[in-house]
Amino acid sequence: MAAERPLQQDPTDRVRLLRWPVQRKPLQPLALPSGWGLTDLLATDRGLLGLWRRFDAPDRWQARLVLYPLPGPDPAARPLVPLQQWNLDSLGLPRDNWEVLLAAPPLADGRPTLILASDDNFNPLQASHLVRLSPVRHPDCKP
Repeated sequence: MAAERPLQQDPTDRVRLLRWPVQRKPLQPLALPSGWGLTDLLATDRGLLGLWRRFDAPDRWQARLVLYPLPGPDPAARPLVPLQQWNLDSLGLPRDNWEVLLAAPPLADGRPTLILASDDNFNPLQASHLVRLSPVRHPDCKP
């Protein structure tokens, strides 16, 4: 579980993580650039996939998919920075309020897929969207 934005008592460049098995235990925080919010987090065998969004008035939305390494058990350790990030605007997705990130079944060729969803905030000028993403495999890339 993660906070969307830094808590009032925390530094502005990180968000808290909490492991949630039987006991709640704080984990190493995630670095987050100023003005961005972490709207969803998905644990994978490669690390944590995060969905960032940003809104600049009057109507400019931005979204990024980020891959963090797996956090350690020390909440006082330096915040984890993303290993890689993808600008969702560059994929041609609508610039909107993206806030849901889910693992989806793989494609027939074995490529993993993700579901992203946006919310219209009950605003007639926005729309809700569902998108299924899969990576493009370069011919030299092994499965």
